[in-house]
Amino acid sequence: ERHRPAAAGHRPVSQTGAAEPLTLRMLAIAAQPPPVGSCIQDATSPDDLLAAAARIPPPGPPFEAPHLSQDVHQRKRQSLACNALLRLARMLVGSGRVLPRHQVLGDERLAHLARCVAAPSVARADGEDPEADRASVRTVTGGLQALASLYGENAVDRAATRVPPCSVADTTRAQVR
Repeated sequence: ERHRPAAAGHRPVSQTGAAEPLTLRMLAIAAQPPPVGSCIQDATSPDDLLAAAARIPPPGPPFEAPHLSQDVHQRKRQSLACNALLRLARMLVGSGRVLPRHQVLGDERLAHLARCVAAPSVARADGEDPEADRASVRTVTGGLQALASLYGENAVDRAATRVPPCSVADTTRAQVR
């Protein structure tokens, strides 16, 4: 008996019109988490975003799955990490975001993102594919700009709250008096 494919969100139906029982494969597909990119885009807080970004496979090797060593997946890793960093910067740069930004900068998941965006593809040598190299450079540059804005904003906030150190001339005058 031939089966008709199931419509999105519906159980498969045989030619007789009877609903087929759910198989383990169908249940496994339904239980898969949403794609990392969607989770990054839908995150409403820095912690949600970092949790989603922690699912980006590490640059490797060794790789969790052999296909992750392919150039297309290496470039996707860089792109996902860049998007997450840019989104974090949009969430955390600006007044009133000092504490959440400081917490994110101390979070080890941010280091994972930095490694994911900066690590080159292991699938091709530099110069082998100039167009792919240019695309990687744009992605890495975007991620590094986002990191720079996060750390730069943090440095400005820290400098604004510090008491300026005394100059040598002030110390000398105080000792003379």
